Parts: sequence; structure tokens; C-alpha cells
Amino acid sequence: MPYIKVKQKCEKSSGKSGTHVVYEKKKGGKRGKRVGCTSTPKKYMGALHVHAEEKEMKITKKRLRQIIKEEIELILTDEEFEDLFGEDPKDLLSKKDYEVYKEK
Repeated sequence: MPYIKVKQKCEKSSGKSGTHVVYEKKKGGKRGKRVGCTSTPKKYMGALHVHAEEKEMKITKKRLRQIIKEEIELILTDEEFEDLFGEDPKDLLSKKDYEVYKEK
């Protein structure tokens, strides 16, 4: 979403004063909804653009566990696992998962 900045005294959400107000930009270049107040408009608008471009990755809990286990299997021995997590992998993984872990 495009934004426009207007040099104008304003109050930030922290209570401090700012020098610019940032608005959403409507068609035709007109001001839309007020987004915020800042003293560093270039940085503020950059952060807004970055945040708007972030995408949320959807993944199931089961798939996440599988990915983590696969990565651990590739890089850690039982001793390293225990040193890192303070627990024996046998205690954290189900018997079936531990057997698969040990096969690799």
C-alpha cells in the first residue's frame, strides 16, 4: 500500500512530539487514513512497506515437528542432542520416531 507523508507537528503514541504525519494514499494522491506520527518519515515509511510485504507461512504443528526432527537427525548425535537440550532424545521422541532417528 502506498503512503504519503505530510510535514506537520504531531504526537506519537509514546507521547513524544513528531514532525511528520504518515497517511495511506488514496487514488488520485489524496490523503487516506492516518497511519502514524514520526520524526523520521523515511525510516517509518520503509518499515511500513517491509511490514506490508511480509507473508505468513501456514504450516501444521505435525509438519513443523517433522521438519525439526529431520533437521536434528541430520546434525546431532545423541550426546550433542543431550548437551544442547539437556534431555535424552529417547525421552523426547516417541519410540517409533527414535527408531527412525537412529536409522539415519
